[in-house]
Amino acid sequence: MALSANELITQYKNEFDFCEKEYMKAWKSIIIDVDENASESKKTAARREAQKMAIDNAFVQSMAKFPDIDEEIIWALISLAHKLNLAHLEDFHLNQMQRVEAYARCISAHQSWNKASGHSFERYIAGISKQIMIDNEVQFILKSDAMEMIKKGKMYNHPDDLRLIEEWNDNFDLYAIQTVHGKAHIFGCIQVKTSIRDRVGRDDQFSKNAMEKNFWVAEAVLNGDFFKLPKYYAMVNGGSLTYPENNWHGVYVMAGIDTTGRIYHDESFDIMANHAVAAADCFGVNRAYLTRSWKAE
Repeated sequence: MALSANELITQYKNEFDFCEKEYMKAWKSIIIDVDENASESKKTAARREAQKMAIDNAFVQSMAKFPDIDEEIIWALISLAHKLNLAHLEDFHLNQMQRVEAYARCISAHQSWNKASGHSFERYIAGISKQIMIDNEVQFILKSDAMEMIKKGKMYNHPDDLRLIEEWNDNFDLYAIQTVHGKAHIFGCIQVKTSIRDRVGRDDQFSKNAMEKNFWVAEAVLNGDFFKLPKYYAMVNGGSLTYPENNWHGVYVMAGIDTTGRIYHDESFDIMANHAVAAADCFGVNRAYLTRSWKAE
């Protein structure tokens, strides 16, 4: 397990002091020669060169000085020295330990933000619960919740389906499930994007794989401006040499484009909810009809 900044300093104080000294020695030897009248681009280039030289010097000197210390620890110490240098926390008249503490708190706050915000839109889609979904016991659930249900034996798809879903892993963000007589099963796979620029170029293959196994495959998108471009329009609807067929059953977009083909302007995701129920009905009555060409209307 990676050590925190405080733990690094506590356990490797002498090593850190050496790393920081060697880093700053190389840094200052280059920065001191930078012409104050140089252009900003030249100053930036000089700073980058100083950073690389400082890192290289600190690494070589530290590995030679402490041959018994794991290389990963040395890199962590140099990384800390580098970040503290760029943060200029000494401007606040903080001593070394105070700078480390301030840095650690900032990193902790940043990581907390990433954890809280990183899957915000996914949680929003998972929270959709239209009356038609409630009436038909259809839900959208996070991937982590689906995997947990599978692990606990609470998902009642055929074992072949469950093996596939576990193999797909990060291919989908959410799953659509229906509960029949108290038993839940997955009938749909959902990808969620704030913008279709986000990895959409590889998502279409994941989508095709799931459609070939007769799952309903949908994508929920916050902003669909890029669907106005022929490439992305065809990626969903087909009709081009590169994308001759549709690559999703439906893409549901909150803003940025009007309904066109399998791309639906769906500000409140009412259309997506209705299509999910239609797909659940098809999956349950005759799954063989839930082919790539299937369409909810």
